[in-house]
Amino acid sequence: MFYQSQFWWMMPLTLLIVLIWIFISYRFLPKYRKLSRFILFVLGIYFLTAKIIDYIDMNRYPIEFSSITYFVFGLALILPFKRFRSVASLAAFLAGFTFELVLMLVPDMQLADFSYRYTLFRIINHNLLFFGGLLSIATNKIKWKDFFLFLLYIFVVLIYSLAMMKLTGDKGDDILIQVIDGSIVHMIFPNFEITWWWYCIWYPALLLLVLLYFVILKLISYRACISYRKKTLNIE
Repeated sequence: MFYQSQFWWMMPLTLLIVLIWIFISYRFLPKYRKLSRFILFVLGIYFLTAKIIDYIDMNRYPIEFSSITYFVFGLALILPFKRFRSVASLAAFLAGFTFELVLMLVPDMQLADFSYRYTLFRIINHNLLFFGGLLSIATNKIKWKDFFLFLLYIFVVLIYSLAMMKLTGDKGDDILIQVIDGSIVHMIFPNFEITWWWYCIWYPALLLLVLLYFVILKLISYRACISYRKKTLNIE
């Protein structure tokens, strides 16, 4: 846990950064739609360009949930398809939020075994996923049909990740698989014993968490859109 780590200071620092991102992407930028669209378009270009160069340089394929989401979210920010953007935004924010949460609770998992350059690059990119995902959600109306499309996205990415790991022999470091197989819990609580009956509770709980996640972000999207309409109509 963070209080036993040499990187304990990452928790207050990450929490501060997350609060700043929330203020900028939810409270400030959604009032300025043209500026928000421009920032999101630039982020889309960055994600696609940077990640294509990165994976060509490393001579490997994107396997992890966040790695795939960089490309999907980048495309969604450039292409004019609202439902595609909604699902990609939910995925991008989930990838960014999960990274920030793990960075706060188990900083050694994200920092201890990587080079300084690689670690800094990961932190910046996941922060941009968090920021861009929330900004896109706050400026794009989320609908209930997006929930089922989002579940489909998670399922397709999971199948793809498992298939690519089998074909390439690259085990990767996929947080999605660690969450689904429950190993993330063992990483946070090393003394916790995972049994078969525990999975009977774990999977329904995960589904409820995804539903709760969607409802919260749908509410954020709704409130941001209402706030923007009031501003454009000069209603206070």
